[in-house]
Amino acid sequence: MRLSLRLDQNPGYNVKDMANNPTPPSSENPGGSTPTGDLSDDLSAQFEAEISGVPAGTPATAPFSAPSNAKEGEKKGAKSGKLKGKKKKKKKKEGNNYLQTVIETAQGLATLFQEAALGVFSKDKLTRRMSFFFWLSSLGYLGVCGMGFKYHFAATSREKFAEKQLHAEKQNLSIFIKKQADDARRKAATLALGTFWVELNSDFDGKTPFGLVNMAEIAIVLECDSKETRVFIETNLVIVRDKFATLFVAMDRDEIMSREGKRSIKRKLLEKINTWLPSGKVEEIYFSKLHFS
Repeated sequence: MRLSLRLDQNPGYNVKDMANNPTPPSSENPGGSTPTGDLSDDLSAQFEAEISGVPAGTPATAPFSAPSNAKEGEKKGAKSGKLKGKKKKKKKKEGNNYLQTVIETAQGLATLFQEAALGVFSKDKLTRRMSFFFWLSSLGYLGVCGMGFKYHFAATSREKFAEKQLHAEKQNLSIFIKKQADDARRKAATLALGTFWVELNSDFDGKTPFGLVNMAEIAIVLECDSKETRVFIETNLVIVRDKFATLFVAMDRDEIMSREGKRSIKRKLLEKINTWLPSGKVEEIYFSKLHFS
């Protein structure tokens, strides 16, 4: 701005002349003169600022160099190590102070009891009396502490016993609730199919005496895996009875009476009905009634 003003005021005074002669010609100084000292330095700085666009008097700044991560890590590690060392020293000092306090307290108590023991046999009546009261109060203090500890241990034992009893009651209650829930689920999933008649093979070499009915009556109960399975079977009860009836062909009396024979019949019935069911299954089959006639 100043450079432009000087050039406007002195048309014949150009930039080259200003560099050689910073002071423009005037009525007082027709030929112009070169200022010396600080004024010349100021004008040179202003001229350079006009040319570079940087304000005069701006301090030079050193180029920024980012610190390396390695150096920062080393500084942080050294600082953390110093902090850890200070903490360890502080803890060690506190431990030493505590131990020293305990030792001093023990020495003081030992001195006190020693003086109290010597005071019992002292010639001074007042000293003997104070020693007696000291030992009496000490015994009373020990007795109170013993009673307090005894009460504390008794209360702790009662609390532990009450906690164990409460825990046992909770376990018994949970077992009872689970059993009730299982019984309720079993009742909801149990279905009685009714009675089936099974013809028995003759025990008289193929000839059954006149008037003798050689039959067995079996009542079957199904235990399903869920209430939905029981409802489905109950809805299709006629189909289920028909499928079971096809398995009850002529059998020997010993086959139905024996334990292995009953297991075989139940296994066949389970396979038959579970193959037919679209979803769910029958878990167990019971013979609620088995009668021969």
